[in-house]
Amino acid sequence: MAILSDIASKVKNTRLVPPTEDELSATKEDNQDSSPSQTQKRQRPILEITSYDRFTPPSPMPDLEYDCRVTQNPSRQIRKTCTGLDSTLQDELMQRESFSDTVARAEEDIKRLMEVKDVRASREDEVAIVRVGCLCGSGHHRSVAFAEQLGKVKWSEDDSWEVRVVHRDLTKGVEEMKRVRGKESEKEGGHGRVDGEKAGE
Repeated sequence: MAILSDIASKVKNTRLVPPTEDELSATKEDNQDSSPSQTQKRQRPILEITSYDRFTPPSPMPDLEYDCRVTQNPSRQIRKTCTGLDSTLQDELMQRESFSDTVARAEEDIKRLMEVKDVRASREDEVAIVRVGCLCGSGHHRSVAFAEQLGKVKWSEDDSWEVRVVHRDLTKGVEEMKRVRGKESEKEGGHGRVDGEKAGE
């Protein structure tokens, strides 16, 4: 009993010594060293969908590429005033079997590749990136509409993938030109001449 009493007395009289400045600094450095790897694990995988013209290959090259020229161009009048961002042009293309079927096939292809890349990235502790290319004549109409349709797909139930839709050749200048043409067409009653249209657009 005397021994237990002595131990209890020593425990009672023991003071908790706070950590020194050097110990606090060392702990902070350890936490900072471990934070990059934790942040890396939390980074979402990326699905990047890019539209472009037929003349200049994209860089980096896509994992999957879809040539939208298999579908006939929208009408010249619509192409004169609209880009692939406009719902009118998208609706016209989606009514064509060759276009809607390619969109459906692309969705299946992309989902399969996303699964493969996600597993591989997890094993190698990397960020999964799936790049999808969509090309047409000018990079203003069919490829843009195609990319926009893919952008509307719900690619993951928990939104774990970050989806980016990029239109490489659809510049602000092109969009402004379409708006101006649209206003001119309205003034002319929708029967204005179509100038400067390239056969390949």
